[in-house]
Amino acid sequence: MQIMTQDHKRLINSEYVSQFYIVEDDKGVKLMAATDVDVTLGSYSKPEHAEMALKFIGICLVDEDAQNKITQVPTREDMERSDDLIPSGLNPDGLKKLFERAMSSRGGHPKILTVTRFLTSFPC
Repeated sequence: MQIMTQDHKRLINSEYVSQFYIVEDDKGVKLMAATDVDVTLGSYSKPEHAEMALKFIGICLVDEDAQNKITQVPTREDMERSDDLIPSGLNPDGLKKLFERAMSSRGGHPKILTVTRFLTSFPC
């Protein structure tokens, strides 16, 4: 699977990523990928937004239909809008609504793949 960074400047092959992780500092929260160098996939205002984006990437990694596709890291604005869409926390229906809304706002025609198993960890 290919992962497009939030700023649309890098395309990362997930096969070369040894780890996805979240870093929190004075400037905000960053979603990172460890390859031969550390790559910032996206930045967010709240740790919960980075966690949600990480879960989205994890779901795409284990979805066989997503393996030959490009996954776009959600933007900071998409995640801020998610607070209105998912007030009760993370759940599959809320994630689906969030990413359908994010993709349709950019003029795309989203095809949301539904995962029918519960994930306990996200292998990379």
